Amino acid sequence: MSNKHKFSNAQAAYDEALRRIEKCRQQGKNGTVLNLGGLGLTALPPEIGQLTSLTELELSHNQLTSLPPEIGLLNSLRQLDLDNNQLSSLPPEIGLLTSLTWLFLSYNPLTRLPPELCRLRSLVSFFLECTELQELPLFLHDLKNLEMLILHGNAQLDLPDEVLGADYFEFVQGEKPASPQEILAYYFAQRGGVKRPLNEVKVLVVGESEVGKTSIIRQLRGEKHNPKEDKTHGIERHRLSMDCGRLGRVRLNVWDFGGQDIMHATHQFFLTHRSVYVLVLDSRQNERQTRMDYWLKLIASYGGDSPVIIVCNKADQQVMQLNWTGLQKDHPQIKGFVKEVCCYHCEKEDRRKGLDELRQLIAQTVEQHVEGVDQPLLKTWLDLKDALETDGRPYLTLDEYHLLAKKSGIADRQHRDILLSLMHQLGSVLHFSEHAIFEKDRARNATTAQVEELNVLDPGWVTGAIYKLLNDAELIRAGGRMDRASMARSLAELEGRQYPGTKQDFIIAMMRRFEICFPFDGETDRWFLPDLLNKDEVDTGNWAGAMAFRYQYQVLPGSIISRLMVRLHSHIARHCLWRTGAKFKKAPCEALVRSDEEKAQVDICVRGGSKSQRQAFLALICGTLEDIHRSWSGHLPVEAQLPLPKHPDVYVGYEKYLQLEGKEIGRHQEMVNGLLEEIEVTTVLNQVSQRPQRNKEREKRRPKDEMRQGRASKVENHFHAPVQFGDKIIHDNSIHARDILHSQVAQTMENCNNLIQQHPDDEVKTLLESLTKDVEILLACLEQEPQEEAATHLELLTEAVTCPTPNRGRFTLAAKGLRKCVTFVKDFTGDIATTLENLRQILWP
Repeated sequence: MSNKHKFSNAQAAYDEALRRIEKCRQQGKNGTVLNLGGLGLTALPPEIGQLTSLTELELSHNQLTSLPPEIGLLNSLRQLDLDNNQLSSLPPEIGLLTSLTWLFLSYNPLTRLPPELCRLRSLVSFFLECTELQELPLFLHDLKNLEMLILHGNAQLDLPDEVLGADYFEFVQGEKPASPQEILAYYFAQRGGVKRPLNEVKVLVVGESEVGKTSIIRQLRGEKHNPKEDKTHGIERHRLSMDCGRLGRVRLNVWDFGGQDIMHATHQFFLTHRSVYVLVLDSRQNERQTRMDYWLKLIASYGGDSPVIIVCNKADQQVMQLNWTGLQKDHPQIKGFVKEVCCYHCEKEDRRKGLDELRQLIAQTVEQHVEGVDQPLLKTWLDLKDALETDGRPYLTLDEYHLLAKKSGIADRQHRDILLSLMHQLGSVLHFSEHAIFEKDRARNATTAQVEELNVLDPGWVTGAIYKLLNDAELIRAGGRMDRASMARSLAELEGRQYPGTKQDFIIAMMRRFEICFPFDGETDRWFLPDLLNKDEVDTGNWAGAMAFRYQYQVLPGSIISRLMVRLHSHIARHCLWRTGAKFKKAPCEALVRSDEEKAQVDICVRGGSKSQRQAFLALICGTLEDIHRSWSGHLPVEAQLPLPKHPDVYVGYEKYLQLEGKEIGRHQEMVNGLLEEIEVTTVLNQVSQRPQRNKEREKRRPKDEMRQGRASKVENHFHAPVQFGDKIIHDNSIHARDILHSQVAQTMENCNNLIQQHPDDEVKTLLESLTKDVEILLACLEQEPQEEAATHLELLTEAVTCPTPNRGRFTLAAKGLRKCVTFVKDFTGDIATTLENLRQILWP
């Protein structure tokens, strides 16, 4: 972020801007970059038009209400950052900036975009988060080079998250942004025609096996209790409707997840954001037996900040006692508890209790904590969605879908494609149009017509088959080895669902897509299911002295190691694999990879060959694991670690040492066995990689790091002295994991305090002060990247709350970001979630 309000006096800020403009002008053709961000400018000097060589101009975090017409003279400008100003309109001269490729206009009270913007044909990235735009202009279609259009936080545009894709912070964490063409096609399609609200939400019921999830769902649906209810194998889906306050009648799409560990491999593909999670516990079990912490972290990994309700079932036999307040502090996504629930009833006895309380809590949570439930959509789209969900066919070809959609009145093929993607996001259908498995098969000319044609699927048809195979007794006894005959036998036992031989290729392709099977020794008709492997670890010999590396997780998903096996199956040593590990070979090296669920870590050891060969093999394994981590879109907290050379049992953060080396810090102090010890930074890193490789690694991360620090960091300020923070200047450039790591975070926090102090004395100010103190405690527990993210979210939220008209869109996005940052710290004692909720209720009762 730029230095906000560096000058409290508007004239002083203006004079400083003139000084910097003149200094840049004197550089002539070399004056290509200028930073005027955070000065507190209320007007931009017209002398800016003299800088015709300028390619990057930073003007964010000022108080600009307009731009001078001279801005149009900057015909070499490629990047313009106007985030966080007070611009309600733009001058027509903005259309003269035809070289512009990046334009940042987020967090401005813009109500419309001028038609002159249609001339910006070179524009690649356009940021318009949290504005007051009332509509989008048609000319955006003409910006053919546009690759990124960020429109989150514009409630008046009625664009659902499923269409918008990754927001800014998700984008900088590596998540793919939505196609601007698809966003615009959806928006303009929705402009005409009759609409009705979606009024639909996904409710996911999770927990250990046999805790009564299905019984609770039956009671919510008004069905009779079945004391002999079979345990759920896989996923079962149900519907029920519920009155949810101002939203009216809302349809709940309830997903009942089997709790057995074996099921978790594919759960990850259905545990989604913008859902309500109901975590069911058995009141007769203690906290460890319920694995509550595991489930809460799993939900946070897959569902982000989706709201969670905890239900203590079977309370007729024992009442559960938990630290309810502490749980909500540690897991702010928890929105409530139903502490005593019982579903048992028969003709002679009725022990039911807590069910009405649960209904009320679900309704309240849907109304208050799930965005976009009442998203208005075209009636023709929703009618088609309803028709597909009640169609009864387990699968459709893509041609069949388009024919059905066309008959339903959706003439434009692009609109039909967008609706199909939206239904996939909502869980109404499964749609995998371009996945890597099929691409590889096509490259080998090995893809059958049956695999190619099935594109629109009933989720129950797919998951029913997969979960049947994962629970098949004979396949379990065979240690996960499966051939066509055993697959056909198993699927034939399923009642009411047909899986003819011509469709089994598709089931195999889906299992490969879900990374839960791989070919057996390179054969095409036999496969391994790693989740069914024996648990007994194979003796692979002595690994003392081997090159070592570790990934430490907050919660270790069971699918990590099995997905690694699927991706690297060609390197698995013969007969050297088991449920939680495997030995891999790449001559002349071999590697042992083992996971430990209790310690939430994956350990890698590499031996044999030369040091450079071992490092190359380790890089292959780590690169594969990190690619798997990225599939969680930033919601899987994990730290790469390596041992200290003289203390092989003491592990330190790889990222920390990588950054220390990048800052040319040669030695670093570590606490080892209770004593402070000087550690050679490069010696630690040289165990697993060479300096040129690490330089490339740092260079690859640098653009993302700069974006995380704020967009303004992309524009270097060459014209002013070091910034003073508060009453001191921070000179220390060393890294300490529990400190606020760098001056940018300190400056951001200073900005927040300044804004709060300028706010009138009221309840809002008191809550903001309390929130800031809690965030300061949080920062001390975080590493550098999440520190920057948390501080940035606090600053955005403080701006949203303290401006003359509090901005609900900004507040919502920033609060969401803060809640996510809290999940990175296991035992955080602050009360950020409650403070955020109190602020919301005061500002928007």
